[in-house]
Amino acid sequence: MGLDSGGYDGDGLADLFVTNYELEENALYHNNGDGLFSHSTFAAGLAGKSRPHVGWATGFADFDSDSWPDLFIVNGHVVYHNRQSPFRQPAIVYRNTGGRRFEDATEKAGPWFSFPHNARGAAVGDLDNDGAPDLVVSLLDEPVVLLRNRQPPRNWVSLHLRGTAHDIDAVGASAEVKLGERTLTRFVRGGGGYASYFDPRLLLALPADDAATIEARVRWPDGQEEVFSNLHTRQVHQIVEGAGVLAVPVVGKD
Repeated sequence: MGLDSGGYDGDGLADLFVTNYELEENALYHNNGDGLFSHSTFAAGLAGKSRPHVGWATGFADFDSDSWPDLFIVNGHVVYHNRQSPFRQPAIVYRNTGGRRFEDATEKAGPWFSFPHNARGAAVGDLDNDGAPDLVVSLLDEPVVLLRNRQPPRNWVSLHLRGTAHDIDAVGASAEVKLGERTLTRFVRGGGGYASYFDPRLLLALPADDAATIEARVRWPDGQEEVFSNLHTRQVHQIVEGAGVLAVPVVGKD
């Protein structure tokens, strides 16, 4: 039921993650760069824990601000009385360990993750503009829950891409920022999770001692590229196709 795309291994390509029904593994599909994908669930350390669950919303997000996209999954059965698995099921958070494998970080994610729920939709977004992705989850027979990320980065930049030639939401566009030998790539997607809409802004955590300004290379959906320089860190920038950069001030942030 759930689906998201993101570059978990830092190769500049968009990979896919899909949640499935109980007794099936959730599936990580690695983008090979030739139009084909490889099933990489086992290789990435994601096999086993999801089999008893009915998976719903999921998404890539850098929750620990180390510049590697982590992964969350919310679960819940569709049958109240089931012999296989309980109706309420735990959510899962996986930490990305350097782009090769994921490790289960659910126990460190916060009190809400200590109890089972019956979740459906979930959306990721930087709700308080502190540079860290937060999480909103919808549940059956429970109020919507807002989970505030309490591990914001010391340094970050947020990019809101707006298209002019085709789609104003710039779905399919990507932005690259170089950090030494690494290149961070983030993708604009039209939706994510399940019955949810993620924050369209591209959020990049940066090293604490990084320069006050950075440069971003944007590849628009039609393949055209633009380079935007002197982007101030700890700010949200609205980047308009062919028109330059409009800095959007973040109220209450240094």
